[in-house]
Amino acid sequence: NYTASVTNSVSSIDITPTLALPSFQSLTVNGAASVSGAVSTVALKVGENSIPVAVTAQDGTIATYTMVITRHSTDNFNLMTTGNAPLGWTTTFAGAGTITVQDDPSAADKSVLISKTGGSIGNKTSMSKTFTPLSGIVAIETKIKRTATGALWCLPYTYSSTNAQAVCVWFDTGNIKAYNGGWQTLQPFAANQWYTLKYVINTSTGKYDMYIDGTRQVTNGSLRGAATDISKIEFYAADANTGSAYVDMEIEPYLFNTLSSLEISQGTLSPAFAPDIMNYEASVANNVSSIDITPTWANSSDYKSMLVNGADSELGAVSSVNLAVGVNSIPVVLTAQDNTTTTYTINITRAAAQQSSDATLSGLEISEGTLSPTFTSDTRDYTASVANSVSSIDVTPTVTSSVYQSLTVNGVPAESGEANSVELAAGVNNIPVVVTAEDGTVATYTISVTRAAEQTGDVRLSNLEISPGTLSPAFTSDNMLYETSVANDVTSVEITPEASEYGSLSVNGVPTVSGAAISVALAVGVNNIPVVVTAQDDTASTYIISVTREAAEVIPVTGITVTPSTVSDFRVGSAAQQLAAEVTPGNATNTNVLWNSSNSLVAAVSASGVITAVGPGTAIIKATSVSNNDIFGECTVTVLPAEGNNGGNNDNGGNNNNSGNNNNGGNNNNNGNSNNGSNNGNDTLEVTPVPAVSSKLEVKPVLGPDKSAKAAAGINDLQKAIGAAEADSAGNKTITVNVARVEGADRYILELPKSILAADTAAVKVKIETPMGTIVAPGNMLKTGEISGSNVQLTIGFADNAALNGDLKQSIGSRPVIEVNASVDGRDCEWSSPEAPITVSMDYKPTDEELANPEHITVWCIDRNGNTAAVPSGRYNPATGQITFTTTYMGRFAVAYVNKTFSDIGRYSWAKNKIEVMAAKGIIEGTAETTYEPEQSIKRADFIKFLVKALGLSAEIDGNFGDVKTGSYYYEAVGIAKKLGITKGVGDNKFDPLEPISRQDMMVLVEKALKIAGKPVEAGSDSDLAAYKDAAKVSGYAADAAAALIKDGIIGGNDNMINPKAQLTRAEAAVVIYNLYNK
Repeated sequence: NYTASVTNSVSSIDITPTLALPSFQSLTVNGAASVSGAVSTVALKVGENSIPVAVTAQDGTIATYTMVITRHSTDNFNLMTTGNAPLGWTTTFAGAGTITVQDDPSAADKSVLISKTGGSIGNKTSMSKTFTPLSGIVAIETKIKRTATGALWCLPYTYSSTNAQAVCVWFDTGNIKAYNGGWQTLQPFAANQWYTLKYVINTSTGKYDMYIDGTRQVTNGSLRGAATDISKIEFYAADANTGSAYVDMEIEPYLFNTLSSLEISQGTLSPAFAPDIMNYEASVANNVSSIDITPTWANSSDYKSMLVNGADSELGAVSSVNLAVGVNSIPVVLTAQDNTTTTYTINITRAAAQQSSDATLSGLEISEGTLSPTFTSDTRDYTASVANSVSSIDVTPTVTSSVYQSLTVNGVPAESGEANSVELAAGVNNIPVVVTAEDGTVATYTISVTRAAEQTGDVRLSNLEISPGTLSPAFTSDNMLYETSVANDVTSVEITPEASEYGSLSVNGVPTVSGAAISVALAVGVNNIPVVVTAQDDTASTYIISVTREAAEVIPVTGITVTPSTVSDFRVGSAAQQLAAEVTPGNATNTNVLWNSSNSLVAAVSASGVITAVGPGTAIIKATSVSNNDIFGECTVTVLPAEGNNGGNNDNGGNNNNSGNNNNGGNNNNNGNSNNGSNNGNDTLEVTPVPAVSSKLEVKPVLGPDKSAKAAAGINDLQKAIGAAEADSAGNKTITVNVARVEGADRYILELPKSILAADTAAVKVKIETPMGTIVAPGNMLKTGEISGSNVQLTIGFADNAALNGDLKQSIGSRPVIEVNASVDGRDCEWSSPEAPITVSMDYKPTDEELANPEHITVWCIDRNGNTAAVPSGRYNPATGQITFTTTYMGRFAVAYVNKTFSDIGRYSWAKNKIEVMAAKGIIEGTAETTYEPEQSIKRADFIKFLVKALGLSAEIDGNFGDVKTGSYYYEAVGIAKKLGITKGVGDNKFDPLEPISRQDMMVLVEKALKIAGKPVEAGSDSDLAAYKDAAKVSGYAADAAAALIKDGIIGGNDNMINPKAQLTRAEAAVVIYNLYNK
């Protein structure tokens, strides 16, 4: 280890290492390869520079020599050694004398003593320094002290790079003099007193100002020679002059009240900037309406103020200046501490605008009806139809060009992007939209809006067609019921209704117009499709088409054989092996199998049957038919420890336990690619695993050209995290994969081995944290065999609100829309799993209005057609500042704020808020758009539907009660409740969906549903029931449920009555559902 110091003027140093022996592996100097005896140049920064010289011998032995070289911040005398000559200065002794650093005025504030004890004509004792030439306004600061008043000393002389004299100062027999066209006496000086001198030199004009102790003594003086720059300073005594003087110069000459740079955000300065050039030109295009100007001072110690175009500015600040068409003269005025001013001027010419001939529209929208054809800028004529109830329409044109002469809608002046109301008469209304371009070019768009004639009374279809299939009986306007049958391979039909005059028309709940075909998806079995035609007075006629889709012929799987059936010599770290599953018969309808391992910590299996040895032990690998879980094939896998970890001298602590690669992270324990996931593109996916004691992984994504940040987590690290995770009270584990933030990303993609999400149960959950949101996926998310592949990619990102349709865009506003998708091996998959929902969370900052009523913040799902459906589980948590919801399908999800009320709930103050909140969440519904009928008894089917939605329950339905018809609005909810065991019906495979439900039956259903939802209530007691006067009326089958719900506060009575056998009202149902939702 060595140290050295150099002055500030030394910006690099040469290092020459010579090796003791001629042969060696390598030699580096500061990390760069070198050879013995060669010179290596190393740049130095101000301060300490640690420079290693590393030598590697033939046998790999390494020796490192380190030099710490300190480069001083300036050639400041305070940093130099007292008694030594000043570093960085040139000294001459033509006569007797010395030049040394001294502790004067103190050890912390040193100076240089120049002493001359003899000499004759032509002799000189001096110290001088040459620096980079400076042009423009140059400032020099020095401090001088003479020890006596006699003799003449030159303190200092300054020179140009051509050695022309500039400012020259004498300390001469008691007087300070300066050259100003001749020698001018400025003031007397005293011995042993310090004087501070400052010279401000303008090399462009050949003039200078001089200050002594802050007082200006020379104003606009003349330089002694033709100095066009300043490059050297010298302090000396010449000829027979003797004596001594102290000199201090703490900073080198610098540019005074001058800019070191001047930048503009548009255009180019001409000429290129130089500190001594005061006038510049630049040109910009017409579309540049303002420009940013950034002036930088050369030396901030002189700064007093700065004006850019007359406005105050700060050091290094950006000043924005508006530009008019033509020449814009922009002054930059600098003012120094002594009120000296310097002005730079930039003349910026902004080009004149070229008149636009573009008279097209980029958008044309109407508030009612639909434009036909779809709008394009080149199409000028459109049609639309509206109901008779629509008496006016808003037309919103958007002009393509930002500059135009005029815009009119139906002859009335309009503004681009603003709605214009147009009154409609019954029949055809031709609405012209006229755009006049800047140069006078005119384009006319015409919308022909047909307003239906007023209509009252009964309304019928004039025709009804289905394709494929044939209606039976043949269509007539008066017949409302039809049937048809289609083959199994027909997955949808098109329904085309026609009506001559009507208010509205819908097929299967989808609004349509006369003559338009609506596609309806078909399930196997009976599909009841309603076609509703409504008159202007809201009288409606409903036609029902019952379409029976035949079941497919199914060839069942009868057996599966796994080859090989045993794998015994399989060691940790050995290559993965492929298993094969043969399905019998070969022509079975569904030959897909699901692979799983009985112990994934021993042997892991991929979705394609590739097994990987994880740890010693035995595991059973199963290939199970996706069409019949009872049919499977097996392979018994015995995994042995890695080579070298067992046997040998284990008991004696020999080489096996201390070997290099086996125990210290070599190939056996750190299996390269298995930790980094797959790589389906050209991007490198990285994972940074935490130690095995953690259940959390940190992964670093890579930003792709499509702005997606992609990362992966490997099976080994995931299984280690599972092993480290602590199980909850139910025995379930959660591991976390944190995806790091990447600037510029608009979505995050995490790739996982499919097997980690294809387990039989949800005993392990994977929590994926990203900067845009969090996904919690259960381990059985991909249990279904319809999704094949090796690796799954989960994507979360923000969708573009601008892509939403007009009404939806207005409803959502600036609230976030998040998109969650899944793909397998890079292919999009339509994932849906009622039995394995995922949970999504994202940060959200509500408005003041929303914070006042946070329960009305909810989530909408947006389908591909822009239709929305409430996600009942969506809610905002003020404590975490997050929106959270669960979903059984992928897609777009928007944050919404919904104020929903009904006209008939005002008298039910105890239930009003709860009804409104649950309606806003989409959990409960009214009997009509504006009525709820709170006093009416609720139907059994309606309560089950509310209950299933409130608790977020889902399941794969494989049957239903005999009196619950396919296609009914409650079919799915009742089917879920039956599958989960919430209800067994009323007997004889019936549910009585349209009958009222009693309060005690409601309590039984609620208590069971809470258990299944993982929110069980604590058991109650007789004392909980005894508080009510009619407790004895509670039936035995409902007593436990009633006691538990009363104790938990979910159920309350009225006037000390629980009314167990009374019918549950719709208002009471809303309160119960609200309490469940918030449990």
